Amino acid sequence: MANNRKSKRKFWLWIGLAAVVIAAGLVVAVKASGNTTKFEPSQLAKAQRGDIARSVVATGKITPITQVIVKSKASGIVTKLDVTGEDDTVHG
Repeated sequence: MANNRKSKRKFWLWIGLAAVVIAAGLVVAVKASGNTTKFEPSQLAKAQRGDIARSVVATGKITPITQVIVKSKASGIVTKLDVTGEDDTVHG
């Protein structure tokens, strides 16, 4: 008897699942068929391939995210500054 009850429960579970799937399909079909947006002819244009040239002109102030102030504890005149260049030679 318990096995018969489980079979009935499975049957109704499958029926309920099928009903949900069918209802979801109907909702999607109604939504898709109801989307009949009309455009005015002035809003339509033929697609063309070409370059887009746009420019933006703006005014404002550019500020850094972080600012570092470099100071020396000693004062004096720099007489020579060795710098390593791209070719790894020292220029003075």
